[in-house]
Amino acid sequence: VKVNLGLNLSFVNRNEEALKVLSEAYEKQQEKLGLEHDSTIHTQQVLARVLVKTGHVDEAIALAELSMQNANKYLDKNHPEVVGSFYTLAMIYKNNNQYQKALELVLRIKNENLLATSEPNYPILLRLIAQLYVATDKLDLANTYYQDSITRMIQLYSVKHVRTLIIQLEYAGFLLKHKQENKANALLTQIKKIVSTEKIDNPKIKELLADLQ
Repeated sequence: VKVNLGLNLSFVNRNEEALKVLSEAYEKQQEKLGLEHDSTIHTQQVLARVLVKTGHVDEAIALAELSMQNANKYLDKNHPEVVGSFYTLAMIYKNNNQYQKALELVLRIKNENLLATSEPNYPILLRLIAQLYVATDKLDLANTYYQDSITRMIQLYSVKHVRTLIIQLEYAGFLLKHKQENKANALLTQIKKIVSTEKIDNPKIKELLADLQ
């Protein structure tokens, strides 16, 4: 219950309160459940994310690393807290501009099949890999992963789905930035037609379209 309360406090940016609640919950879980319990491992991840928000980045990295270590040691490979631990640490690294370390972790998620290709978050994983390849100046690989992400999103949802359109708009921005104007403009024309025909009114899509004008 306390972990859920901490999460809710964090969602509304009451992060100092969330930190206190989660720290207390984590301490009790260590005593009663031990570090090997999946609830404790989950709390480590949540607490690590809140530590980042409150400026304790080094402490967050250490805790996220411990969570990943414990998840790999004590839980089955397919347990959701295993992939969660990888993702949490990767996002902390990404937000701390440690792109290569983040990339290594998300590639492990993919290459070790920690997230099934049928999972709704799989295209998001591919998109994250693309973003990290952009950040590490590996543009050909970034291009490939953006395309794979879009293909998977269309397969899982549809070409008209908001998530698909958002990734396509991000990809169009990538193409424009890297001087592939014709390809980008063709994609933008397709997206605008879908948005107009389907009467899609999504603030994120509006924002991205405005940025690309």
